[in-house]
Amino acid sequence: MTSLLIFSCGLYPWEISWIFPTVVRALFTVCWILIIVWLVLRRVPPNIIKSERWVKWFFVGLVAYLATVCAVTLYSAGFENGVSWSARFCIKFIFFAFLLLYLRKESIALSFDVYSNLAVLLVLLSFITLVWIYFGSTNDVLSTYENVLQGENISRWLPVTISGFDGFAWVSNKITNLARMQSYSYEPGGFALAILPSLYWFVFVRENYVKAVVIMFGVAASWSLGALLAIGLAACILSLNRSVKKSGILFLVAGVVFFVASHALIIRLMSDKSMESATSSVFEMLAGNRSLSADQRKNEVGETLSWLQSHPLGVGIHGYGAPSVGYLQVVMESGILGGLFYILFFGLLGLAALKVVSGNAAAKTSTVHVVLGLSILTCLFFGLQRDRPDASFWFMWIYASFLVHSLVINKEEANGA
Repeated sequence: MTSLLIFSCGLYPWEISWIFPTVVRALFTVCWILIIVWLVLRRVPPNIIKSERWVKWFFVGLVAYLATVCAVTLYSAGFENGVSWSARFCIKFIFFAFLLLYLRKESIALSFDVYSNLAVLLVLLSFITLVWIYFGSTNDVLSTYENVLQGENISRWLPVTISGFDGFAWVSNKITNLARMQSYSYEPGGFALAILPSLYWFVFVRENYVKAVVIMFGVAASWSLGALLAIGLAACILSLNRSVKKSGILFLVAGVVFFVASHALIIRLMSDKSMESATSSVFEMLAGNRSLSADQRKNEVGETLSWLQSHPLGVGIHGYGAPSVGYLQVVMESGILGGLFYILFFGLLGLAALKVVSGNAAAKTSTVHVVLGLSILTCLFFGLQRDRPDASFWFMWIYASFLVHSLVINKEEANGA
C-alpha cells in the first residue's frame, strides 16, 4: 500500500511524469492492480465504516457532486467525449474509496514517514541547483531551461536533473537571478504545499527538528506567500489545542519569523535600489510579483460570476480555460448546483479537521490525527489561490488517511463499549 501511495506522488505533487510520462503512470497502475489482486487472494476484509452523521452527509455531497459534474460533461461534450473525460476525472475518487476500504493505521504512519523523508531528500537536492545558480554558471542553467521550455529533446544539465528543476520562477522583476525552489512540482507554490504536511509530521509526530528545519528551509526557499500564511494560521489554530506541545507551535512561529526576516534581508542585499527601511524590504518580499497575480485572481472572480449568469449549469470537465483559483474551476465546470455540493462535502471535511486541530473534537484525538487534520486544512486553504483541493491522488491519500484514522477511533470505542 505504501508503494502505491509513493507512486501516486510521482504524478502529483512530484510530477516526475513530466520526465517519464509513461513509466510513472505504468508503475502506479501496475502497483494498484497487484494490490487489488493480493487483497482478493488473501481475502483481506475491508474497513468497517461506522461513521458519524457528518461523514454520511460528506458522502452524500460527494456522490451528488460527481453525478452533477459528469451529467453536465456528458451534455456539453457529447456521449463519447463525455464518458472519456468523466471516467478519467472520477478515477481519483475511486482511488479515494479504495483507500477508505483498505488503508490501515499502520500504512498511514509508514506512508507519511516515507513521504516526509522523501521531501527532505528533494529539498536537499534542490539546494544543489540554488547553490549553482548563485555560485556557479547561471547561464548554463538558464540555457537548459529555455531549451526544455521550447520542447527540444536534449540532454539535461545534471544538477537540474537530480534536483527536479524544469525551470525557474523568479521572486521579483526588480531583482535579477533570485530564483524560487520548486523541485519536481509544477511551480514553487505547489512545491510549498507538497512539503507542508511533512513539516507538520516532523514537528508534532516524530519531533525531529533537524529534518523539520530542512523542510522549513524548503518552504522559505519557495518564497510562497500562501505557505507563509498557512503556517501562521496553523500556529494560531493549534494554540487553541491544549494537547499539542507548545514547543511545536513555537517552532512554527519561529519559522514564520525566519521566513519574513531572511527574505527581507536577501532583498535588501540584492535589490538594485536602496531600501529606506526594513519595513520596505518586508513589503517588497510580500509583494514581489504578486500584484499581477492578485489582480488576475480578482478578475477571475468577476469573470466567473459573469460566466454563471449565462452558464448556470456549468460547462463540464475541461470545457473552458481553467482559472487559477481552484474553487472557481469547480463552479465553472459543475455550475451552481455542483458548486454547492462541492462546498457541502469539503466544508464538512474541513469543519471536522478544524475541530480535531483546535482540540474541540468529541472523541479523543492523537497527534497523528491532528497532523492529518492540519494537512487537510492546508490543502483546502491552497484551493483559494491555486489548484483545487481534489486535483490528484495525493489529496485523496491525505483525506482518506484522516477519515480512516477517524473511523478506526470510532470502531475501537464501539468495541470497547
